[in-house]
Amino acid sequence: MSVGQKAPENEQKPDPQNNLKDPAVKANVKPAVKKTGWLAILFSKEYRLGRINRNVVRTAGWVVAFFAMGFFTVYILLYLPLFQDYEKLSQSYDASQQQLKTAQAGFKATQESAQKAQTSLDRTKISNAILEINYQTLQIELALSQHDQVGAADYLKRMQASTEAFLPEASKVDADLANMVDARVKVVALEYTNDPAAAHADLEAVNKYLQTLITKISQ
Repeated sequence: MSVGQKAPENEQKPDPQNNLKDPAVKANVKPAVKKTGWLAILFSKEYRLGRINRNVVRTAGWVVAFFAMGFFTVYILLYLPLFQDYEKLSQSYDASQQQLKTAQAGFKATQESAQKAQTSLDRTKISNAILEINYQTLQIELALSQHDQVGAADYLKRMQASTEAFLPEASKVDADLANMVDARVKVVALEYTNDPAAAHADLEAVNKYLQTLITKISQ
C-alpha cells in the first residue's frame, strides 16, 4: 500500500477473545490462584499443620468424651446414691424435728399443769395452816379466859410451830401479812402471862390477818 492511500474499511481489528481460543495463546495463560483462608490452612488435609491440628482436635474430642463418660459414671455410681441417702436423712431429720416440737409442746403443757397443781397444793397447805392457827388462837383465848396458864402455854407453843411452818408458803402470797402474823404471835408469847387482855387483842389481830390471807388465796 502506498503512502497516502486509505486502509480498507473492512479490515478488522484483532479480538482478544479470539486470541484466547488459540491453543498456543491458551497454553501461555496462567489459571487464577484461589486464595486460601487461615481456617482452611489450620485444618486442611493438604497442609501438614492442618493434619496435625485435625489430629489434635480429634484427640481432644476423645479426651472430653472420656471425661464426660467418667463424670456421668461417677454421678450414677457415687453421687446419685449419696444424694438419695441425703434426701432420706433430710426427711428423717424433718420428721424428728416435728416430733421434737410436739414433745416440747407436750412437755410445756405438762409443766403448766404441774405448776398449776403445785400452786393448788401450796394454797391447800396455807389454808390448812391457817385453820390450825385459827384453832390454836381460839384455844389460847379460851385458856386465858379460864385463867389456865398451862393450857395457854401449851397451845401457844403449838401456834408458834404452826406459824414457823406457815411463813414460807404464806410469804409467797403476801410477805407483809405473813410477817405481821409472826410478829403478833411473838408479842402474844410475851403478853399472855402478864397482860391477858393485850394478848387477847393481839390474837384477834392474828385472826384478822389470817382472814385477809384466805381472801387473797381464793382470788
